[in-house]
Amino acid sequence: WFGVDLIQNGPRFLIEFIQYQFHLLTRSEADHGEPFFYHWIVLLIGCFPASIFMMKAIFSPSAKPFKKWMVILFWVVLLLFSIVKTKIVHYSSLCYFPISYLAAIAIYELQEKKMDLKLVWKIFLGFMGLLLAIVFICLPIIMMYKHSWIDRVHDVFARGNLGAVVQWNWIDGLGGFILLIGILIYLFSKKNWRTIFLFSSVTICCFLTTILIAPKIEAISQRANIEFFEAKQQEDCYITTYGYKSYAHYFYTKKKPFINKQSVDDNWLLYGTIDKPVYISTKIQSMPQLDGIKDLQKLYVKNGFVFYKRLPNNNTQR
Repeated sequence: WFGVDLIQNGPRFLIEFIQYQFHLLTRSEADHGEPFFYHWIVLLIGCFPASIFMMKAIFSPSAKPFKKWMVILFWVVLLLFSIVKTKIVHYSSLCYFPISYLAAIAIYELQEKKMDLKLVWKIFLGFMGLLLAIVFICLPIIMMYKHSWIDRVHDVFARGNLGAVVQWNWIDGLGGFILLIGILIYLFSKKNWRTIFLFSSVTICCFLTTILIAPKIEAISQRANIEFFEAKQQEDCYITTYGYKSYAHYFYTKKKPFINKQSVDDNWLLYGTIDKPVYISTKIQSMPQLDGIKDLQKLYVKNGFVFYKRLPNNNTQR
């Protein structure tokens, strides 16, 4: 693929691609600098319970050549993206395939030999499963009584997010209850169908959590911002963020690429001679900096976000 592009278009893309990969390897891009074990935790939790069975398979001897290749693939991907400085959840997604395959091998061997997981793996599986179930069960209850603890949150932006009006109910934790039942049945039952029940409970938990909890988390974390961007879809304007990085305004405003190259320059948008209205989204902790800019009109504050407007033909001064 690189060879075809090199022959047809020359080395420009190849050089830029290599330079960008080097940047990802050596520095954190777009505020995605995470610790070395970031992807280890992502895969352990995100692929549960397959990740537990996968570990059992990795540490079990096998003569299957394809299993060896899957183990190699898993470690190469995991270690490579643990070394890379920029860490984003989907970077380790190639590990999903070997995790699934190795977990299936482990489950098949357990079923064929009519064996049980070793005690250490059962304890690990039980600990992880019960922890996740408790989180899903308790989160709605904790949020129902946020008025009793929200003032103790020191981060002003997080406190603003939590101020969003969202109706929580204990039934939102239904997925956690189902996961809890699945974990307990697997730990204390000897039936062959318990593994199917375990994976089914995780699937149902994910489905219910996506329906019941995820939209409420979205309402807390970013809905005020998204609503602001969507409201500008029909207006001929510039829109940007200040003090944080996001791609949301590119998507939700449905703006086409600007012809004016200065429109990506924050300094020009704040102080330059603009030719159309400028809208700015920022977090509440950045409000003092923008409040000090002449002719920048504060529109409103909502759920930790602050929104500003600047009109053309203003001789803005620093």
